[in-house]
Amino acid sequence: MLFFRQALEARGVRTPEDVLPLYREAAERLGLQNADPASKTVEGWFYEGRKPQRAFRPVVVEMLGYSVEDLWTEVPEGASPNFNPLTSASLTPSHAEAGVDLTEMKRTGTMAVLRAKEFLLGKDRERVGDDTLGLLDDEVTRLVAAYPREPLSAI
Repeated sequence: MLFFRQALEARGVRTPEDVLPLYREAAERLGLQNADPASKTVEGWFYEGRKPQRAFRPVVVEMLGYSVEDLWTEVPEGASPNFNPLTSASLTPSHAEAGVDLTEMKRTGTMAVLRAKEFLLGKDRERVGDDTLGLLDDEVTRLVAAYPREPLSAI
C-alpha cells in the first residue's frame, strides 16, 4: 500500500471522494483557486498509485505534510512507516502578513538562498564533492519549501 493512501486512511479518508475536501482546504491555504483535480485523477492517485502531476504536488504536500517521494513509497500492509513529516509543511495558514510586497519577498528569499549557498560552499571550498553538492541541493530544497510558510527570520 502506498504511504499516500495509508496517511489518508489515518485521517479517516477511505474513498477518493473524501480526498477532494481536504485537497480544497490545502489549496486554499496555498492561495490557489479553481485548482481541483478531476475525480478520475484522484482515483488514479488513490487506487492505481499514479503520482500527481507537478501542478498538484504542492497541494498534496501541504495536505498531508510529507514529501511526494515519501507519499508515493510502498509500505508493507500493517507496517508503520518511518517517514518524518516536513517541518515546512504546516497545516496552519501562511505567516506572511497581508500587504507584504511579493517582489520584496522574492528578493529576500533569493538573498537567503544565495547566502546559504555561499555558506555551504565556503565551508567546503577546499573539498567540494558529491556530499557537498547533495547537502547544498537539500538545503536549497528546504529553503524553497519553507519560505512561503515561515517568516524569513525563522528560516
